[in-house]
Amino acid sequence: MTISKFLRTFLINWEKFSQLERYLQVIIGHEISKLNYQDEFKKLRDRWINSNEMQDDFLSFQGKLFIIFLYSEFEQYLFRCIKFILLNQPEILAKEFPEIEDKPEYFQEERAEKLIHKLSYKKYSEIFNYTKQILKIDHNLNKDDFEKLHEFKQIRNLFAHGDGTITKIFLKRVKESNFKLGDKIKIVDKMTQEIYQIVFKATETFDRALILKYPRLVD
Repeated sequence: MTISKFLRTFLINWEKFSQLERYLQVIIGHEISKLNYQDEFKKLRDRWINSNEMQDDFLSFQGKLFIIFLYSEFEQYLFRCIKFILLNQPEILAKEFPEIEDKPEYFQEERAEKLIHKLSYKKYSEIFNYTKQILKIDHNLNKDDFEKLHEFKQIRNLFAHGDGTITKIFLKRVKESNFKLGDKIKIVDKMTQEIYQIVFKATETFDRALILKYPRLVD
């Protein structure tokens, strides 16, 4: 598959994270299997094996790491792409910052980073519309894609800043949510697959459009 150097970095980092998850599962399973020789360790092993609560806690922890890491890497990918485009289209930055055009010490990279910082507070629909209308990256992501990305980002925020409990802020930002105030989200296999699918669809779709416009980015 032909991809940009930015998507290559995203995929490498994701593979490293996936390997870490697998190693963690193997280590836990291996260490627990060794806890036979002392009574207190045997109790711990039996407690783990027989406790749905402990296993649920581990899966919840794993799900929290998954969504926080994936969205972090996704946004790093997206904003690296946008920065590259901005630095290759200085006329856009000149329009965004006309008041500082006469200040040569204000470098293009700083302007790009300032604009990206502003974009980072916007919804995905606004960010991707900006890349299509202003940056001329002709992707075919649609409203449903943006809404899914937005909802899962809000779920990610619940875990990044709390324990996954639905708040009034979440319900205000996600109008069509099936959750109720006070519900506690569990990132189970079905949700994990949905998050994975929409994030990878977004990156692959955007990347195809990106390298059509900037073929020199092919890694």
